Amino acid sequence: MDFEDAREYVRTLKFRSQSEYYKWTKTHDRPKNIPADPFDAYKGLGWISWPDWLGNDPKFANKRIYKDFEEAKKFISSLNLSGKEQFAKWSKTAERPVDIPSNPPKVYHKTGWTSWGDFLGTETVATLQREYRSFNEARDYIRSLGLQNEKEFRIWLKSPSRPKDIPSNPHRTYKEDWINLSDFLGSDPKKTKRGRKFRKFSEARDYIRLKGFTTIKEYQIWSKSGDRPSDIPTDPVTTYSCQGWIDWYDWLGKPRPDEDLDSSS
Repeated sequence: MDFEDAREYVRTLKFRSQSEYYKWTKTHDRPKNIPADPFDAYKGLGWISWPDWLGNDPKFANKRIYKDFEEAKKFISSLNLSGKEQFAKWSKTAERPVDIPSNPPKVYHKTGWTSWGDFLGTETVATLQREYRSFNEARDYIRSLGLQNEKEFRIWLKSPSRPKDIPSNPHRTYKEDWINLSDFLGSDPKKTKRGRKFRKFSEARDYIRLKGFTTIKEYQIWSKSGDRPSDIPTDPVTTYSCQGWIDWYDWLGKPRPDEDLDSSS
C-alpha cells in the first residue's frame, strides 16, 4: 500500500505507542500490504516519524476529539475505579480509549466537571442516601452568596464552605424544578430583581454615604468591582424607585451643586 493510504489506515486504529503497533503487526489482524517496519518500507517515500505515522503527534493533541463529559463519565463509572490514583494508573495503559482524556479536570472544566468522586461514580451511593435541602431552600441559600457566574460557583463547590445538604450537581438533584444556572445563582438579568434580596433602602443609602463617593461615575465604577456587596444594587434608581429613592444627591449624601450629579440619571 502506498504511504498515504497506509498511514491513513493505521491512524484509524488509534495506536497510542510504537510498542502497541509492533504488538499488532505480529497478529493476524495486520493486512499483508501494511509493513511491520514502516520507517524502512517508506524511507524516502513520505516517512516522517512514529507520532506522524500513528496520528498521535503532540502538536495535534489540542485538536483531539474526546467524548462529551456525560458519555465519558458513564464509561469511567462502569470501570469501578476506586479513586484518582487508580484512574491515573489505568489511563497510562492501552485500555484507555483515545477519546477518554488522561486529564479529565482540564478537558471538562467548562463542561460539567465538579470532582473526581462525581467523575468516577464513587459518590453515587452516598448521593442516593443523602438528604438535601428543597430546591427553593437551596436556591435561596445560593442566591444569598452573590455568586455571579459558573466559574465562581464551581470554585465555591470545591471549597469547605459548601454545606453537605447543598448538592454539587444541583441540575441533577433538582432536575424537576431546575431552570438554568443563572436562575439558580440569581444572576439572570430577567430574574435579578425578583431573585436577589437587596438591603432596605435606608440601610443601603447609609452604607453608600460612608463610602464618600463624590460623583455618580465613581459609584458606577465601584459597583462593577469586586468590592460591592451583592446586596447593594448596581442600579439603585430602578431597585429603589418605589422604596424611598429621591435622587443621586440624596443617595450619595452630597449637597446639590450645579455640576457633576444629574438627579434624573
